[in-house]
Amino acid sequence: MLLKMFDVLVVRGMETEIPACVPRHEAELMAMIHGADGMRLRSEEPAGVLEFGDVRDERERLRLKYGLKTEDAYWVDVLYPSDLSLSEMMQRGVAEPEAEETKPSKRGGRKAAEAEPVEGGGDEAAV
Repeated sequence: MLLKMFDVLVVRGMETEIPACVPRHEAELMAMIHGADGMRLRSEEPAGVLEFGDVRDERERLRLKYGLKTEDAYWVDVLYPSDLSLSEMMQRGVAEPEAEETKPSKRGGRKAAEAEPVEGGGDEAAV
């Protein structure tokens, strides 16, 4: 499943902001963990796309990444108590493959900047 990725900032103090690029369902989880003031979506526009496995694999990934909220409950299981609830949220973030011009990668699917041709071979410093 190809999901849209969004740039977010996790605010950890007055001077500490940690950038991350996550799918929408994970941004919701981060907002629950860090609080409404502790996480900001930098843009409503997707920053790229990323291929995700099935719902069970994604639940396990989020359990490993964010851990336990309480002694017997994972953060992801509190927000998305069933596979159906997580699946529905993941479906909201599905990207249309024909909208992307490049093949998505495992690192967020961001498009590489196209290099501009440089006159003279591009080695002006050697002159």
